[in-house]
Amino acid sequence: MLKRIAILLFALAASLAAQPKDWRAEDDIRKRAELGLKVAEDQLESARAVYRKGDPYQAQAQLEESLATMLEVYQMILEEGEDLRKNARRYKKVEITLRGIARRLEDFERQAEVVDRGPIARARQTVSLMRDNLLHAMLQGGKLSPVEKVQP
Repeated sequence: MLKRIAILLFALAASLAAQPKDWRAEDDIRKRAELGLKVAEDQLESARAVYRKGDPYQAQAQLEESLATMLEVYQMILEEGEDLRKNARRYKKVEITLRGIARRLEDFERQAEVVDRGPIARARQTVSLMRDNLLHAMLQGGKLSPVEKVQP
């Protein structure tokens, strides 16, 4: 009996340790941004998988969730308020990740039916705006400009 309880407690501790921590709890802003974008990428891949299974409405909801996560990451970097030109190397990985997400959205848009492409195109445009603003702040200097979701 005691052995079973010990095994259950060990299994519970292992499962809790295996769960990823919330990306918002990270102290370093750059790592927090990278973790947040990784979550957004996973959400985007989930939306693509759901769309392939034939549920465009659920896929659109997951796409919106992914875009909300990306906007939250961008807003977090914006609120940090640091001059990105001075610390461009720290945010290069964030820019590369946004570029990859934009490419995945382009592929998703090409694979989707014509009637389902609107939300995907708006998400791609929003991600492109975020990436362009980030690049501009990294290369030209200054602060990030705010970005809002592209509306229909």
